Amino acid sequence: YLGQALSDAVPPGRIRSFSTRFAAITQLGAEITCEGQVTELIEAGGERRARLALTARDQTGEIKLAGEAIVALS
Repeated sequence: YLGQALSDAVPPGRIRSFSTRFAAITQLGAEITCEGQVTELIEAGGERRARLALTARDQTGEIKLAGEAIVALS
């Protein structure tokens, strides 16, 4: 879900890196919400980029998956 949410929000051609790690087991039928937050603006190779902190939480707010992405801004 987290990768799909990222590619829905950012064109895939602008994703420079994406990594995730499991934080907890997700029960069948859980309602998952994906969130992202810009944590840093950087420049690499003359390209403006944003570092994003990503999470997938269940309906109780427990983080099930955490990750990070770097995306090109232009």
